[in-house]
Amino acid sequence: MQTALDQAAQHNEHDAKVIHESEATIHRVVGQVDEAVGALNQRAAELSERGSLVKAQVEQLMVAFQFQDRVHQIVDQVNGSIHSAVARLSEALPQGQTPAADEWQALLSAGYTTDEQRAIASGAAPKTAPQATTETTFF
Repeated sequence: MQTALDQAAQHNEHDAKVIHESEATIHRVVGQVDEAVGALNQRAAELSERGSLVKAQVEQLMVAFQFQDRVHQIVDQVNGSIHSAVARLSEALPQGQTPAADEWQALLSAGYTTDEQRAIASGAAPKTAPQATTETTFF
């Protein structure tokens, strides 16, 4: 009977040792997973911040491109108006006349593309600009 008790005690010690080693392995694996998840979270936060910076830069570029495009449109409209005015003046001067003020106004405003330009040209007050927002509207 003593032999059986001794064997049981040895098995018990062995089982306790195996359980302790298993617990240590589980804690080590859980620690490694925690470290990996922490590193992934940090990387995700860095990428999110970088993405926000890229978004802000793209928005600034879009606004700059829109501004450049609008300036180009205005310059084209002014050039067109100058050419039309020169052509009309070339027609009128040989006859000793100049175009009437209304004709000049119609000639120069023919290329207007915005309500604001038309309102200013007609002497009306332009509509007030909408309140500034943090959102960029691309048109």
